[in-house]
Amino acid sequence: MHEIIIHEVSNSDNSKTTYLNSSLKFPMSKEDIERALSGADIDNPCNVFEYTFRMDGLNSTITGPQKVDNLNSLATLLSGMSEYERVKLEGAAVLRNCRTIQDCTKLLYNLDSFELTPDVGDHESYGQYFAKINLTNSLKDIPAEIMEHFDYRKLGKMMLDESENVFIKGHRIRDTGRELREPDLERDPLACCLKIRLCSDENPDGVWIKFPLRDENETSTDSPVHTDEMRVALTSLKADSLDRCRAVECISEYPGIERCFEAHAGELLANLIWKAQNFGCAEGELSQYAKEKGYKKFAAVLEYEKCSNLDFAVDITQNLNCYDFAPDIETYGESYLIEKGVDCTIASCFRLEPIGEFLSIMNDAATNSNGVISRNDNEFTYDYYQPKQEVPVIKDTIRLFCPLEIKTDADSALGEEYSEYEQESDYAVIPNHVAGSYEDEILAAIEKNMSAPDELERGLAIYINSDSSLASKVYSIKPSVEGWNSELWGVVNIETTEDLTPQEMAELKDECLGQLSDGFGESLEQREIDTCDGEIYVSFWNPHGDYFLVPEQEFKEMHPEPQQNHEPIMGGM
Repeated sequence: MHEIIIHEVSNSDNSKTTYLNSSLKFPMSKEDIERALSGADIDNPCNVFEYTFRMDGLNSTITGPQKVDNLNSLATLLSGMSEYERVKLEGAAVLRNCRTIQDCTKLLYNLDSFELTPDVGDHESYGQYFAKINLTNSLKDIPAEIMEHFDYRKLGKMMLDESENVFIKGHRIRDTGRELREPDLERDPLACCLKIRLCSDENPDGVWIKFPLRDENETSTDSPVHTDEMRVALTSLKADSLDRCRAVECISEYPGIERCFEAHAGELLANLIWKAQNFGCAEGELSQYAKEKGYKKFAAVLEYEKCSNLDFAVDITQNLNCYDFAPDIETYGESYLIEKGVDCTIASCFRLEPIGEFLSIMNDAATNSNGVISRNDNEFTYDYYQPKQEVPVIKDTIRLFCPLEIKTDADSALGEEYSEYEQESDYAVIPNHVAGSYEDEILAAIEKNMSAPDELERGLAIYINSDSSLASKVYSIKPSVEGWNSELWGVVNIETTEDLTPQEMAELKDECLGQLSDGFGESLEQREIDTCDGEIYVSFWNPHGDYFLVPEQEFKEMHPEPQQNHEPIMGGM
């Protein structure tokens, strides 16, 4: 994606000026720049008189003639920025009166001297933010009817120091006033272990987010989805949630991670963000290792393990001691000799290549593009990834049925339609013979509510206590809904690998009941489900005396199908 469009250039002595019709879009390779300038009969180095930044805030700050190579270098830096960093830079450029490429480059190396507060984009929202942080106690006894007359905009204008703060794209940027460090041009100021480009229908070009996601103000939960960096990205994507976004590209400084990203492409975006955040947090330890040994061992292990899962990649960063590595076959042989106590000088007297080849066969080592790698006897600890195990043979399927309680807001159009039926406080109960028309939407909500990676295959069975005999006999527990006798019912589908004793069957019912009432069920009933008629809420449990959770046969005996009347119809003469 281009960062700067070049419109007009001239020779270094300004003797000839050419309008390029936007044919130069930086960043570009030096070869492409030379070809474009040659076609315009302009020699490089040359001056640029007219140019446009994709980052609007820089168009009003950096002005005047610039060198082509300087603009291209700046565009290369800008192209690596996350949306969070871009908003910060625009604010910093205004606050520090940025006027030159050198000024902008210096700011890029000092973005930590500026603070970003997401979703505080004007004086009124700043007044609300200020009151929440500083006035909660002093205003806590003021009635809500009186607080309706509080002028937050006036408070914001009074309390905001305009010389230290600026609003950019719906967010506040604050200058901490720290002295800016001189750029260390040997270091990439925007380097990160992993970044992902998100886009939406409203913003098809998308924005980059970098991992680990940052949360400067430390006001959000531990979920990466609610960090400051993600909130800035969602604002630019014009999306109120990740449900309206999609991941389209991944870049990592660690080889092989792009392959992992492609393997996760079909997952819910929120799950991908969690996995990427875990990898970003684990990167610190890998970085420390990389400073000493280089990145090649990690890359070699990724290739050796054919890693295509971010969780597995995270665990690999913590278990590099489980692999023996050498950059080439000779070093592989030399490492063995040194490990056996042979002095380095004496080791050099051995013919190392045949020794390395012999050892690689003995250790079942693999030679790939990064070096020679083999597994050693150290125990590999899995903290994030669960290796796929052989699926056991399913011996029986048990189906437990229960009534559903389906509600909607009493004051909604749907609630008013069913106001004649039972009502509970603020909710109207939708009769189950009507709820069948929402079966697809309810099934989709159940699937979404059980989207954790380890739930996808085994459902709620993963929560069975490992000390229980059910843990080895019950393979999966998956709630669903199903129509019977023109009504919609809750169903729990259970797969077992062995026969259950009567005591285990009773324990299984208790396990399912606990999940329907407190675990899975409580989570689902708090999730609004959108239908063509409005929002509904579904409960697999209720406190009424007629609630039951029984096997399929018993359920169908309780609710038999209506008998068909086959008596002949008598006609008259």
